[in-house]
Amino acid sequence: MSSVKLRDGRVLFSFLNSLYEFNNGKFSFVREFAATILTVFEDREGNLLVSLSNGNGVALLQNGRLSAIPQMLFLGETIGSITEDFEGGIWMSSLQNGVYYIPYLHNVSYQNYPGLDEAVQDITVIDSMVYIATNDHHVYVLDQFNNVRKSLPLASINNVGDLRIRSCNNRIYYCGSTGGELDPVSLRLTTYIGDNWKNVPVSTNDMAYDPKFGLVGLSYNKLYRIENLKWIEIVNMQVRGTCLLYIQRRDEVWVGTRNGLYAFRNNEIKEIFPEVLGGQVITSMLESESGSIYITTKSAGVFIYRNNEFTRLSSENGLSSDFCSDVHVDDQRRVWISTKQGINYFTEGDLSVIGVLNRSNGLNSNETNGCCKRGNTLYVVTRDGLELVDLMKFDGNQMNRKIILENILVNGNPYQTGQSLSYTDNNIVFQVAAISFHELFSERYAYQLVGYDSTMQLTSNDVVEFKRLPHGHYDLYLADVDQTGKVHSSKLYFSFDIKAPFWVKWWFILLMSLLLLLFIYLIIRARVAHYNRKLKEKSEIEMLIAESRITALRAQMNPHFIFNSINSIQDFVLNNETQQAYDYLSKFAKLIRMVLNNSRENEISLEKEIDWLKLYISLEQLRFRNSFEFVLEMDESVSENLDLRIPTMILQPYVENAIWHGLMPLLDQRRGILKISCVMMDDTLCIDITDNGVGRKKSAELHEGDIKISMGMSLVSEKIDALKKMNQTTFNVVITDLFDQESAAGTNVRITIEL
Repeated sequence: MSSVKLRDGRVLFSFLNSLYEFNNGKFSFVREFAATILTVFEDREGNLLVSLSNGNGVALLQNGRLSAIPQMLFLGETIGSITEDFEGGIWMSSLQNGVYYIPYLHNVSYQNYPGLDEAVQDITVIDSMVYIATNDHHVYVLDQFNNVRKSLPLASINNVGDLRIRSCNNRIYYCGSTGGELDPVSLRLTTYIGDNWKNVPVSTNDMAYDPKFGLVGLSYNKLYRIENLKWIEIVNMQVRGTCLLYIQRRDEVWVGTRNGLYAFRNNEIKEIFPEVLGGQVITSMLESESGSIYITTKSAGVFIYRNNEFTRLSSENGLSSDFCSDVHVDDQRRVWISTKQGINYFTEGDLSVIGVLNRSNGLNSNETNGCCKRGNTLYVVTRDGLELVDLMKFDGNQMNRKIILENILVNGNPYQTGQSLSYTDNNIVFQVAAISFHELFSERYAYQLVGYDSTMQLTSNDVVEFKRLPHGHYDLYLADVDQTGKVHSSKLYFSFDIKAPFWVKWWFILLMSLLLLLFIYLIIRARVAHYNRKLKEKSEIEMLIAESRITALRAQMNPHFIFNSINSIQDFVLNNETQQAYDYLSKFAKLIRMVLNNSRENEISLEKEIDWLKLYISLEQLRFRNSFEFVLEMDESVSENLDLRIPTMILQPYVENAIWHGLMPLLDQRRGILKISCVMMDDTLCIDITDNGVGRKKSAELHEGDIKISMGMSLVSEKIDALKKMNQTTFNVVITDLFDQESAAGTNVRITIEL
């Protein structure tokens, strides 16, 4: 006894071979079966599976229709229990032969039907009837209820070969190691014979109807036409043919061969499109209602001829295999390509989405020989026989894999729940299992580590590894992938954070920035100090050089003055002016003492400079017999600051120049006057040395041709340059010519010393 509660609330239970229903508090009889009921099971789609005893298999009631004629599965087996997995696959345990697995109940297999349980050669739909050519020398027909009818066998032929069914000119023909016509009512096979003397049937690869020749047959490397039930040879192609197709718009028969494509027209045959199809083994050809011509090949996929252009579809752009055996276009313009790795399908004119029908969708084998569609059922012939797929329930893109994140390794060690990841814990390995009973040997899935990957990544590996991940937040998403490569809804499986290293944190960056600024400051400071030190050293050297020059200049100026004074004394002695010589010598001795005292210093007070200048001028007055007057003027601000420091003996050369070159050439023109005035203007001492002599122009004329230059003036100029280089004082000299009604009236020398 077995029972099951249905999704609508009803309860079914069995007793012996009878099935009962309990609903709304009432029991009622449902139906009987041929044997004792062992198990009653309802799957997720509402199908009922009833297992029976004594090898009676399992009764399948589609959509739970209790009164329908059941489809019997696993006849000869006794099924003890039934269950369903997460993908909708059905598992059954038998008493004799272990466990059976049914991926999809909407697929009906004819594996247990004799003749349809092995490699079927060809299948086609003609006038709503499905015709199937098999290896047992029969042609089978499935009516609209999928009831099977079988033709009489071709007993006289030992090897039927690759049997094909063709509809030409409203008739049905078969092709193989023999060829002929099939009566769709009686299913009798009429064999056409050859025209040779042995009168044996002609091995036929394919047939097509040409309006000019009638029925055209292909046998190895020859084309034939039918006449009085006999094959009459038309042309020898010198290449072995495989299939035929009449192209109405070109009025020619295309012949597929093992070495490219040929066209038969006006009793001539020639190769066409060798640049595209040359050398290809062509397996089948078909022209759709839209005018597209599909050519399948043994190793290069499918070539589509549309609008006088070829498009190639291969494993590189979506096909599951380049070995294609057949092509079918259904009434909804969906193209079905039979390959060694299942059936590919796409909508005519749109190659962007290519689906796959294979073992993962319930087929018994991936090696398919052909297919056709009638209504909502796809009839597929495989290496293991005929199968029917209910397209109303089939979704080639529906995937139900269970994706499990099995383990996480961090730097080779298992991840601990709640573990905090430092910046060194950045080598992460995810161990993933994509479980599917439909595809036991394929674990294709998609993953994306948000924060690292920009898009979903496809993989079949059970390990996803990320090395040297930067710090940040990451989310791992995993998703299933269908046969077309489309990624289905992803799901968040794991989130984690890798902490930032200390050197990228704000406080460390701030600290390093401050240290860098400090380092730059110290470098700049050291450079500036080094520069200043070098500058100071250079300045000291230049100062020493300038001081040496000044010392040398003083050493030169003192002998120059002494030489001029001794000349004056000599004049007094020679002129027997004893008293004047005595007075002059006395003042000269005093002057020498002052010069010797002052020459030890670079600077002296203004008072000392004025004192020795007055003494020097008095000597010059004695020498020139009081031929000029001397006037000294100092304003009150200067008189109160006589201790001001000025360069030693800086005024004497200008005074000497005024006397010798300005006043002395006057002779008896006028009495000479030498005037020295000192004035303070802010922080600048202004000293004017003025004479009323002949002027610089007249002096130059008087000394024209005389190469002797005033040594004192030359020396004082060098001294001024040296003082400027020493940067001890700002010293300027301005010489101005004085005029009285355009006549030379003397010279003014203004010396400014910034204190």
